[in-house]
Amino acid sequence: MNDEAGMMCIGSPANEGFMNSRYMNDYPDVLKPEECANVLAIGRNSVYQLLKQGELRSIRIGKQYRIPKAYLQNFLKMGYNKGNTEDSVF
Repeated sequence: MNDEAGMMCIGSPANEGFMNSRYMNDYPDVLKPEECANVLAIGRNSVYQLLKQGELRSIRIGKQYRIPKAYLQNFLKMGYNKGNTEDSVF
């Protein structure tokens, strides 16, 4: 599904190809927050905010966050929206 600007919405069925694309294969099975920021095209601080709020699941190793690729893919599939009815993530 595309939005008004012609952008592919994260929660749309058309995005399933993205989840299985070679793009995601370029990343390790367990990502650092900085790598998640790159995938999501958001800032590092925004990723840490998602992690601290529990909106993006993670594993803590000492003080470090690690995000299994499956957790990131689930976050994208959910099209996480707090009280929003649109298909976009943000």
